[in-house]
Amino acid sequence: DLIFIKNNARKSITSANIYSVTGSLLFTQHSNLEQLSLAEYPSGVYFIKLNFDDKITQTFQIIKK
Repeated sequence: DLIFIKNNARKSITSANIYSVTGSLLFTQHSNLEQLSLAEYPSGVYFIKLNFDDKITQTFQIIKK
């Protein structure tokens, strides 16, 4: 239910967006970016898009069991 983010990059994460497998934005988090909660969502596939302070983004696939 919890996702822990470890940032080894020299840039800061400014926000994290969580999307469903259909591409719907479920929520955006701007603070406490070391930990994200999917507790209120059912099992399935999700995507996390991390936005960095240099305008670069990275997307990760998460499978919640």
